[in-house]
Amino acid sequence: MTKWLAAAASVGLLAVVLPTPAAHAAEPAPTDVEISWKDSTRQYVHVTWREDADRPNRIVVRARGELTDRVVRHVPAGAPNEIDLPKSAVRQAGTAYEVLQIAVSAADADGTAASAVGLSAAFDILYSSEPLIEGFSPSGSAAVRLDWRNWPRQDRDTPDDPLDVDAPVLFQPMYRVGTAAPVDVGRPTTAAGSTFAVPKPPFEVAVRAQNEWDAGPPSQWIRGRLVAFTTSIPRWVRADAPTVVSGTFSGPPTVQVTLQARNTAASAWYVVSSADFSGGRYRFSLASRGTREYRVAVANTVTSTPSTVWYGGYSAPVTTTTQMTVWPTVYREPAPVGSGLAQIGLSIMPGIDGRGELQRWNGKTWTLVGYVFTKHGYGDAYLSTNVASRFAYRFYVPTHRFGAVTVAAAYSATFYQTITR
Repeated sequence: MTKWLAAAASVGLLAVVLPTPAAHAAEPAPTDVEISWKDSTRQYVHVTWREDADRPNRIVVRARGELTDRVVRHVPAGAPNEIDLPKSAVRQAGTAYEVLQIAVSAADADGTAASAVGLSAAFDILYSSEPLIEGFSPSGSAAVRLDWRNWPRQDRDTPDDPLDVDAPVLFQPMYRVGTAAPVDVGRPTTAAGSTFAVPKPPFEVAVRAQNEWDAGPPSQWIRGRLVAFTTSIPRWVRADAPTVVSGTFSGPPTVQVTLQARNTAASAWYVVSSADFSGGRYRFSLASRGTREYRVAVANTVTSTPSTVWYGGYSAPVTTTTQMTVWPTVYREPAPVGSGLAQIGLSIMPGIDGRGELQRWNGKTWTLVGYVFTKHGYGDAYLSTNVASRFAYRFYVPTHRFGAVTVAAAYSATFYQTITR
């Protein structure tokens, strides 16, 4: 036991007198840590620092006032005292509401920190805010107009930090179809509005703002939709009846519908009538004054609930043939023999200046009695009363022009003229 105690005492004495290993001396902290954008593309944050000797370094991104390393990079000994950190990595190290710093320290061979850190200036990663849509409208049949404004940048914590860029905010219009990813349209612009091409509806459009840190959230999405409509245009009408063009529509609660016409397939379209309609139906009724092509034009429009640009369109053109209306007026029925000429009036709608035929049924076929000339749609035929007779008659008026259009040929109803003794 004594020997054991003596040995133990001897060992304890030996531990006290042996010199302790020298503690690892801390390296000096790097100084003058500076940050900037590497170049005008602003895809990398360029970091530089100074130190009194060549040694490996450890570079980290931290929130200001914290010790948690969110991004870690290393620079070996012998390399320049600089590094380019991808913007995406720096951006992922914090949120838009945090203030960050880049810390640089000396490093051991295993990459752990071997000194206190030198800190860069504090900086934020504020994205652009969501643009506010101030106006939207369809443009033609395949474009849309958006107008917007951006909210002022709320940079209260680190105004004018080294990574802030004194440049206007850029805006990027875009569209999406269904669940597909948004598609950028054109190049970013500093303007507060843009007219740009869009695909066939349905689609949605928006704009996002982007600054040196990247794009912020998109604006409100504006829908693009088609006005669904039907059209009924008659192919044949009589001149004494109206031409009625009607149809239905769905989508917006109110639409402007314009009835257009042209006199030939090669002539220009012109407006016949236009009105705003609601309730899902529209109707035009107009005098039938000649053969024309008709179509309807449904105007583009917008609605605010939900925010939608509506695209109208044109119906297929239809040729409406207008047939003139012809009727006789028998002034004396019967007319006595020898009482002079029996007058028969010819009336035509529309009131053409032209020539018609008086025809008589001879028991087998219709034969020409004579021509009747009209002025403003009126003319007279005359029959001799020298011989007692009774015949069936009718008027025939061939196709005529009426102003710039034509009216189709027509027969009157059959009538009788009796000459009695």
